[in-house]
Amino acid sequence: MTTTYLSSPSNQMTASYMARMPVLLSFALEARQTWLQKYIPTFGRVMADSGAYSEMSSGKVVDLDEYGQWVEEARLTLDAAAALDDIRGDWRRSLRNWDSLPHTFPVLHDSDPPEYIAAVIERLGDPARARLRPTDLQWCGIGLVPPRSNTQFALRMLGMIPPGVHVHLFALRKIASAALAVRGFDVSFDSTTWLLDAFAIGKQLPWLTTAECVDLVVRRYQRAIPKPDTSTQGDLFS
Repeated sequence: MTTTYLSSPSNQMTASYMARMPVLLSFALEARQTWLQKYIPTFGRVMADSGAYSEMSSGKVVDLDEYGQWVEEARLTLDAAAALDDIRGDWRRSLRNWDSLPHTFPVLHDSDPPEYIAAVIERLGDPARARLRPTDLQWCGIGLVPPRSNTQFALRMLGMIPPGVHVHLFALRKIASAALAVRGFDVSFDSTTWLLDAFAIGKQLPWLTTAECVDLVVRRYQRAIPKPDTSTQGDLFS
């Protein structure tokens, strides 16, 4: 069984729906908000995202030191934490940031040059690199620049990342079947459409609460494998 993390809650109501669920927290958008601190302990599992995509899209620079402090304080309760990558293509900065925060994992993007990809894969083979906990698997992420159409890049990276490394695919549940075929269950995903999926279930089953619908969405993510050629992150009951 693989894990799909629900993307960061935007308010207290959505955070309450995520109790006992796996959650992907974006440091840039959510993790420092005071109200959210009360909800984080209620989540079932937590993965940290540095907010690199938000930095690229908004131009607002993420404070590397603050993110590193947050990861260090929370690392015993995190499944993993993504490094602060420069998605715009400054691969030397991406490597510096990863080296500065050794408990984080790198993310390979289709905007990255071959030099960065080769450097990351070489370092992933180093058993001495630090992890959140000594018993953890190493992690590596894969992400695509919107409109995220270059799925062939993601599949190629899945085949190049060394065995024994857990791979997280950002917003790429649409290639789940192919990813599982390449790497088995050492992969995870995240969903930005989880609340819309829950609302759709609620329309079909109106006697359920929204929280119960979210529970069904998570169960579906765990058990159903989306077809690799879907254009979205999956239909409700496919």
